Amino acid sequence: MKLDHVSVTLSDKPDKYYYRIRAEINGIPGEQWQDGLKFVWHNSSYYLCKKSELIIRDNEIEIVLEDSSDIQNAIDALSNSISKADKIVRNYGVTNISSYRQATN
Repeated sequence: MKLDHVSVTLSDKPDKYYYRIRAEINGIPGEQWQDGLKFVWHNSSYYLCKKSELIIRDNEIEIVLEDSSDIQNAIDALSNSISKADKIVRNYGVTNISSYRQATN
């Protein structure tokens, strides 16, 4: 599983500015990757400081930011989380992901 395409857009609402990072992932190893990614993301230092939630749809991930100075840090944290989640899913499989799901809910 790897980060394939990343785009950053600015909101089109004139009263509030925010940035949306959209990323596509290739090489998804089955269906449990979302649970592994959520687990790793929620334990990342970026999430613990900024509380930016992941929005996951199929192979697309979205992060919404209010500060443009965080864009590169968010992309780096997402890339690292994807790499770690890929290792979890490939090495430990469905059984341990179920445990992660219970821990994150």
